[in-house]
Parts: sequence; structure tokens; C-alpha cells
Amino acid sequence: MIKLSRKDVRIRSATRRWSQKTKEIARKIRKKQNDKNNLNKRIANIHSHLQNKNYNQYDNNYLAVQNNLEKLTKKQVKSKSKRTKNNLLAQINKYKKQRANYSMKMREISNRNGFGIWHNRLKRSRRNLKGMNKLLSSLEHQKSYAKSQYNNYKFKFTINRRNEIEHQNAPLIRNKIKKYRKNYTTLYRTDMLSSVVFALVEVSPNEVDTNTLDSSAIDSKDITQTNFVTRDSKEYSATFNLYGKNLRDCDNKFNLLQNWASKYEFTVNGFSRWRHAYITSVSKSTDITMNANCISLSITFNYAQQAKIQYAKRGKKRKAATRKRHGSNNSKVRYITIKPNMTYYKIAKKTNMSVSSLMKMNKYSATKLPIGKKIRYK
Repeated sequence: MIKLSRKDVRIRSATRRWSQKTKEIARKIRKKQNDKNNLNKRIANIHSHLQNKNYNQYDNNYLAVQNNLEKLTKKQVKSKSKRTKNNLLAQINKYKKQRANYSMKMREISNRNGFGIWHNRLKRSRRNLKGMNKLLSSLEHQKSYAKSQYNNYKFKFTINRRNEIEHQNAPLIRNKIKKYRKNYTTLYRTDMLSSVVFALVEVSPNEVDTNTLDSSAIDSKDITQTNFVTRDSKEYSATFNLYGKNLRDCDNKFNLLQNWASKYEFTVNGFSRWRHAYITSVSKSTDITMNANCISLSITFNYAQQAKIQYAKRGKKRKAATRKRHGSNNSKVRYITIKPNMTYYKIAKKTNMSVSSLMKMNKYSATKLPIGKKIRYK
């Protein structure tokens, strides 16, 4: 059991605090949502007492104008141009006059037909509904902020715990490797979040590299030339003997390895020394009459590294100043977003371009293309 540091205790308490805050706001939202539903039912009931053709026509016009006013007000707030703001203000004032006119007509019709009290109730209920919507919107923003804070502190706590576990397991793994180095091939998780080290006896190892050659024919000569080679895969397979106290113990070790095979990255120290390896296939076999405490494993590794997710820092968006260039057409420039396992060769094959031209147009190294960035190909 790893003892929590003071920093981790503070982070954990902040995580719990923001979790409780998120749940509390969610409860408030559910309660206010129920109140809003009841208010809508009340408004529907009031409408049943306002069955007048002219009144309903003015009411629909009133609601349409109110909707346009809300949209124009939002545009005016977001607008940065003084001229645009003045134009929007003129439209807003025009709609306000129309709204006031429709409201006056509705009041006159309701008083004339004897349902003025229901008209007043409708106005009050709509004011309450507007305030309810504003409150719900504010609570949603508060919930979003509280949830982001909770996720932030939870992520920090998880990372700190992972680092502490890795720091604790690293010397244990090193000692086991020293113990097994001479006679065994060792296999353990690269993230070091477990101190388990598999000690295996390796038989008939085999390593295969598969490369793709970007070549083109040369006229008048019976040869080809190339300027780019990419590795498609690197595979390592062997038969390993796994020993234990008995067959049940061996089977338990195999089940753990089988469970990890589909989840984690491994480090292998044996015939091949790979820091980054994934198990693509694993199988077991045994002969009880000959090996009462051993099972034979057939394992195939593929050389691959866990991709790291890169997060871009948020900042204020600034529009870059653009200058018009005569004689150029920027609309012909084309880009492609880099995805995992992409290479210049694959991009060239997809875009019908040569690898050399792609490397000239872009600054990135051929051995490491950053995931998420854009590569120019035209």
C-alpha cells in the first residue's frame, strides 16, 4: 500500500469536493427542470381559457417577434463592429415596437371578451418561464465548470499515483531481471505498474523485418532507383517454456499474461531486446507425463510503441494579417492530417505525389511525423 503524499491528499480532497459540487448542481438542475415542466403545464392550462382567434393570432406574432429579438440581441453582444451593432440596434428597436403593439392588442381583446385575468396570468407565467430558462442556463454553465475541475484534479491524481507506483516497482523489476538474466528471457510491462516479471526459457527465436521500398524505373537502364524506405512491420516469435510450482501455477501465470496481452505494452529481454512490444498472438501446450511443472508458450511480438495523445493549449484566436499576392492562387494549396502509422510513402501513394516533393514542402523528419499535424501535398 503506497502512502499518499500531502500533495496527493490535497488533490484527492479537491477531486471529492468538485465531484460533490457537480452532483449538487445536477440535483438543482433536475429540480428546476421539474418546476419548468409544471410551469409549461400551467401555461397550457391558461391557453385553454384564451380561445379567441384574433388573440391567438397576435399571441403567435408576439412569440415570433420575441424569438427574433433574442437572436438579434445575441448577435449584437458577439459583434465587434460598431456599424454592425448600430444596424442590429435599429432592428431590435423596430421589433420592440412591434412586440409592444401586439401586447397592447392582446390586452384590449382580453378585456373586451372578459378574460383579462387569464391574460395577466399568462404574462406572469411567461416572465417566470424566462427567468427559469436563465437560471437553468446558468446552472448548466456551473455544472460544466465543476465537471471540468473534477476531471482535471482526477487526472492529476491518477498521474501522480501512476508515477509513484512506477517509482516503487522499478527497483523490484531491476532486481528480478538481474536474478533471471543469465538463464531466462524476461518479460514485463513497460509502464511498470506491476512488479510481475515473467521468467521464460526461449527456444527457436525468430525475428523478421518487413520494409517497403519506394522505387522508380530509370530510362535506358535496366535498374531502379529509390530515395525512401519505410518499415512496415517488425515481428519477433519464439517458443517459450514457462515454469511454476505445478501445472495450476503455470496456468495462472499464463492467464495473467493472456489478459495483459490485449491491453499493455511489454519490454522483452532475450534473443531480441525490445523496449516496446505488443503481443499479437499467444498459445499454450504441455505434456503432463513429461513436464509436471511447465507449459510451452508460442508468442509472437510486434514492435510498436503506445501513441501519446497531445493536447494543444487553448489561447485566444488571432486572425493573421493576410496580404494579397498577385500572380498566386492559394486555393490550390492542399493539406492532409497525419494519423497514427502514417508515413511520407503512404501519403505520397494516396495523393499521387513523390516522396521527395513531400519532404521538400514540409519541415517534419521522415522518421517521425507528429500525429494531428497537417502535411502539405500540393
